[in-house]
Amino acid sequence: VCFGQELILPERINKAVGENVVITPIRIPDPPHQYIRWSFNTFNNTILSGSPGGITILPLYTNRVHLNTSTLALELRNLSDSDTGQYTLEVQTPAKPFTDVTSLYVFGVADGNGDSLSAGAIAGIVIGVLLGLAGISGLIFYFMKGKVMPRTKSSGSKQNEVTHDEQQQDPQYVNMNEVTMRTTYTQMGQTTRPDD
Repeated sequence: VCFGQELILPERINKAVGENVVITPIRIPDPPHQYIRWSFNTFNNTILSGSPGGITILPLYTNRVHLNTSTLALELRNLSDSDTGQYTLEVQTPAKPFTDVTSLYVFGVADGNGDSLSAGAIAGIVIGVLLGLAGISGLIFYFMKGKVMPRTKSSGSKQNEVTHDEQQQDPQYVNMNEVTMRTTYTQMGQTTRPDD
């Protein structure tokens, strides 16, 4: 905590249900502090107030709060989601009054009793469901793509036909050996086949 001629509280504090929080001012006015007051959400909802030597804690907060009179830090114990809101600190000095506001956000369930889920748990569930749906969609696309594509026969091949006769010759391939042999012997300088 720094001293000066201003009052500055942290901007925002995040805590879980069941935890404790200490709202410590970043900067407080120079002493002496004649009057200190912490309030919740409205100026009328006082948590504690009084001079540093005589602080009064309201019944709703008895045994739940503590004030450090040197740093003006407010400790709230055993937080519940109803503690979410704005906290205002007022400090009266001989020179002038100072006021600042901070926000406390209490989330989730610290004790795991299952009443609600934290934001992280909800995000994890949503991401898991989306990934699962994407995976299933990908598999469906993959298998459907394989069934939609028609099978084609290679031209001239009789292998895929059920009534294939081994003695039957494909007219496109009948003289293939003869053509290959003639070409080979022509390249070697012979014009006739050796068995002619």
